[in-house]
Amino acid sequence: MSFADIWLFLQQGVLSGLVTGSVYALLAVAVVIIFKTTDVPNFAQGEIFMVGGYIALFLTLVMGWPYLAVIPITLVAVAVLSGLFQRVVMERVIASKGVGVQMVIAT
Repeated sequence: MSFADIWLFLQQGVLSGLVTGSVYALLAVAVVIIFKTTDVPNFAQGEIFMVGGYIALFLTLVMGWPYLAVIPITLVAVAVLSGLFQRVVMERVIASKGVGVQMVIAT
């Protein structure tokens, strides 16, 4: 194995680690922001993130849309779905005088 191959693997490993760490950091910041504002840990954050990924994947691969169109559309779609989740699920739990455990289960 040559030095160029080793250098390429090192670069790929570092960049892959940075991308993975960035995704984890974004999810952690999202969980902390939700927890600090509502005092309820939202465990649906990962699922919301996954739905955004599937929307982007569908629009890119199946529909054939360009990346620059897919990104804002995905952001808007995930925001709408999150707002819908808030209105349909969380508002009902809050209206029924749900305690913290019920709110955690709802998320």
